[in-house]
Amino acid sequence: LTQGFHQPILKINTAVSELDFATKVYPNPTSSFVIVELENNNIIGDILIYDIHGKLIINHKLNKERKKEFDFSTFSQGNYLLHININNKKDIYKIQKIK
Repeated sequence: LTQGFHQPILKINTAVSELDFATKVYPNPTSSFVIVELENNNIIGDILIYDIHGKLIINHKLNKERKKEFDFSTFSQGNYLLHININNKKDIYKIQKIK
């Protein structure tokens, strides 16, 4: 027997996934680099990185790359959104930059 009210467990997703193949983004949180790995190396699209205010920081065109490393070491501490856009579908990851 308890007093008060009960709330269901709150689940927060840190990613949106629409792509038809596996993607990996790590390490997260990061203090220096973020690596993006794609299951397929025959992909043309782009990777966009935005700050929390929606300002585009990096715009990288994918050209049959399977793995790409991004330097976060000069970014301010905080949260960033990494978009992988391929064939009008996207995966979105929230990246946390720490000191």
